[in-house]
Amino acid sequence: MSAAAAANTDVSPDETDELNVSVDDTVVTVTWNESAFENETTKNGTVEGAAVNVTSLDENVSYAANGTTDTNGTLDLSAPETTVNVTVNASSGNASGTTVAMLEPTTETESEGLDISVEQNNDDVTVTVTENDTAAPNATVNVSTVDENVSYTDEGTYTTDENGTVSLSAPFGNDSVEVAITATADSESAETTVTLEAAEYENFGALVSAFAEEQEAESDSDTTRGLRIANFVVEHNPGNAPDHAGPPGHAGPPGDDDDEDEDDKRAHRNTLVRRLTTTARTLTTTMTTNGGHGTRGPAD
Repeated sequence: MSAAAAANTDVSPDETDELNVSVDDTVVTVTWNESAFENETTKNGTVEGAAVNVTSLDENVSYAANGTTDTNGTLDLSAPETTVNVTVNASSGNASGTTVAMLEPTTETESEGLDISVEQNNDDVTVTVTENDTAAPNATVNVSTVDENVSYTDEGTYTTDENGTVSLSAPFGNDSVEVAITATADSESAETTVTLEAAEYENFGALVSAFAEEQEAESDSDTTRGLRIANFVVEHNPGNAPDHAGPPGHAGPPGDDDDEDEDDKRAHRNTLVRRLTTTARTLTTTMTTNGGHGTRGPAD
């Protein structure tokens, strides 16, 4: 019989490790080993209620922990302030087990904070606010023009929805607008600057229709919706441009009817614009005279 075999026969069954002890990060797991199953010590691999004792192996680093495993046979240890080598002892009844492990301090992940992204699809502009790559609902979003002399219909303060988004409209007219967007949530903030392009419309009527629809949601203005639409028509009237300027940018591509004379089309367009502009100016004058409330019919 070899010396090793002789040594094994001298070991009492009570002195044989029947518990497996492992450490993953700062989680200790205690399970029964094969000998425990052979001796019918347990019917389940994990050891609930095992006493765990952890001590430092490093002379210059102090660390100690004690606890009891849960129903999963695990015990969470606190992270050390610095890297330390430890001995982990576990016991349950007459069974015991031990292992050596290295515990390391937890590295805190720095918050990425808020982030703003802007996507434009012709007339639709979507501002999305995220926090650590997750949608940030109820974030405060402020939209303003970079140039104070330039106006933008959707300037103002908004609150993001459950998807962390705010919907804006493209600038009306022919010019792009550079806007500054600031988002604030949970004491964090982010800002970005983006240039919004004017949307393309099939004709001037479509442009006015889009503006009118936009005004339905306007509630903070000092003027009535009709007066705002009238002012918009007068300001953006493509007939105000010189003849050599050609059609406005929002008029869209030319039609497929190449047989119609360009002069006739221009004259037809200008006639429609003049009629619409005259109506708008009349409406503006009437509403201004009546304090922005329009005309009133006879009492019933």
